[in-house]
Amino acid sequence: MRTGGKIMVAVLVMAGLLTAAACDHEADTGSGNGQAVESLMPESADGADEPLGKYDPPIEITALRPIDNATKYRPGDSPEHNVWIKGYEEELGIKIKFPWSANFTDNKYDEKMNVALASGDIANVMQVNPSQLKRMVEAGQLEELTDLIDRLATPLTKDILSQDGGNALKSATFGGKLMALPITNSAIDSSPVLWVRTDWLKKLQLPEPKTMDDVVRIAEAFAYQDPDGNGKPDTIGLGVSKELWGGFPALQGFFNAYHAYPNLWIKDREGKLAFGSVQPEMKPALAMLQDMYQRSLLDKEFALKDGGEVAEDAINGKVGMYFGDMWTPLWPLQNGKDKDPEMEWAPYPVPSADGKPAFVQNIFPVRAYFVVTKGTKHPEAIVKMLNMFVEKSWGEHSEPLKYSKGEDGLELFKYAVVQAWPANSNLNVHLHVAGALATGDTAALNQDEKQVYDKIKAYQQGDRSNWGMDRVFGEVSAFSVINNYVKNKLLLATGFYGAATSSMSQKQSALDKKATELFTKIIMGSADIDDIDRFVESWSELGGKQITDEVNAWAAQNN
Repeated sequence: MRTGGKIMVAVLVMAGLLTAAACDHEADTGSGNGQAVESLMPESADGADEPLGKYDPPIEITALRPIDNATKYRPGDSPEHNVWIKGYEEELGIKIKFPWSANFTDNKYDEKMNVALASGDIANVMQVNPSQLKRMVEAGQLEELTDLIDRLATPLTKDILSQDGGNALKSATFGGKLMALPITNSAIDSSPVLWVRTDWLKKLQLPEPKTMDDVVRIAEAFAYQDPDGNGKPDTIGLGVSKELWGGFPALQGFFNAYHAYPNLWIKDREGKLAFGSVQPEMKPALAMLQDMYQRSLLDKEFALKDGGEVAEDAINGKVGMYFGDMWTPLWPLQNGKDKDPEMEWAPYPVPSADGKPAFVQNIFPVRAYFVVTKGTKHPEAIVKMLNMFVEKSWGEHSEPLKYSKGEDGLELFKYAVVQAWPANSNLNVHLHVAGALATGDTAALNQDEKQVYDKIKAYQQGDRSNWGMDRVFGEVSAFSVINNYVKNKLLLATGFYGAATSSMSQKQSALDKKATELFTKIIMGSADIDDIDRFVESWSELGGKQITDEVNAWAAQNN
């Protein structure tokens, strides 16, 4: 769901900051168990049968990938000419050509890729979304990669691809055959966090939130007790946007407090997969939001405001609390801190509405895949390029200043054609940096962790421009909350991580839109809370049951 231009720009910036910080200890310790994973960087290798061997003579492959408007280049560099493109040729003997390019903003790349798939204007190596992957598999357009990964992936590459327990690889496997390389990432980064204006808590002498009853009482105080001191009833207890889910802010955490999991496939009492948005637990959460709206604890105009507009309210000191992602201190909260140095926010775990443990939902982190089209002369080249990315980023022979993030701050990793990221990478940054902050010993920090550490130390010494970095990675931060979720096993992953089923491709978007429209009406009181029961029946008849059957058929084959 789109949340406006300001959200998109912010996410691009945050992704750069956080992924740069992800060039971390994880690879030095494999899956995080403290045992080093041996990397393979042979002193000399030749041909296609070495994980990092160089083709002699060189080969040429074509590639397609989205362009990121937020990516910056050094003078003379471009997506087609940069340190990674040069590195592929010098170290692997692989020359890369790009037939065309497109920006991923507003789905431009996906749209152009759909046209290319229909016309056959495709390349040897391409980035595709889950639906496009499934379409190409069914059309017999892809090379199988199972044997290539088994033979040529380095131990470190295999480790990173499997750190989520193998679900990422399973999502790219069809009929027992690996047909793509997933762009692995960290699922836990999407864990919802409760953010609260603690300067307002202090001013109004309110306790920190430990239960959902506390959240409601705090929201009421923020809405009615003039925490900004301007004598006007213009403050918002809990921030909500018209999208309800995703971006800034997001209500998943609110619903998780009531053991409801919107837009997530979860197991029902019979062990079957069921769609969280139509489960009975949604009802009490919606009833509470309706009550809060009627009491003006939510913005009466939330249904007209996208995430960017709610962010402006937060920047201008009008929002006291919201549920949202770990990156939100970097944007928009940092802008608010710059504007009002007295503004202070702190992260809290999602509280429970009934005293039972509140599990928080995670999205499936694989959003795209790398594929090799049928007939490509050197399909193994994709594995060799992935090995190079992993090795240069985290391996024994890593070169972070050359390939990851330069001394000039440029995010060089974005230029790589093929990528994969360790699970829990940003959490590890927090753990390593927080440990160094506690002891003052930075010897074990890598380059990117040291940059985060330096920014947080600068904040502690009075540089408010690094306040957001402290709230993301510091000792008391989003990741300290997320680490608590991990330690207490409070994370809930989706039960479905395959490509969109046939009915899902045709009907899911329309069903999701109907759900958001109804939930919005219920919150605003223009629909009765019991209307959700009738909606569940309608949802099933309009394709929900068919989608559920297909999802469970997939689960039977893949679990």
